[in-house]
Amino acid sequence: MARGPREISAFLPLVDKKSLETLRCRPVKEADGIRSWSSLHTTGSSRTHKLVNKPPVWNEQVRKYILNFNGRVDVASVKNFQLVQIEEPEDLVLQCGRSHDGEDGSSTFILDFGWPLSPLQAFAIGLSGMTA
Repeated sequence: MARGPREISAFLPLVDKKSLETLRCRPVKEADGIRSWSSLHTTGSSRTHKLVNKPPVWNEQVRKYILNFNGRVDVASVKNFQLVQIEEPEDLVLQCGRSHDGEDGSSTFILDFGWPLSPLQAFAIGLSGMTA
């Protein structure tokens, strides 16, 4: 069994901020797919955005790893996570976490996201984070 926070990464086709056009990903063979493009990320000639989880900080007082959700998440959960672009590690791209919904003890999950994610991509990443 793994100890400590889990690691999440996602690769997205590049989006041009000016034209808002995305790189089309229609692989004919394995070498054409986004998976192969992700390996180019370290060489500087990438055609993808790489998102990684923001590493939580160990808090000795509560003896847990913590992330700052700025009040949006108020329930500790191993399924809470935040993603940043590897090139800009201080700018949050997505955050997903558990929050109290009502007095009956029920809870909901919040999903906040921004550029370069579309709503569908953000939902897919959030949903996949709930199953892990």
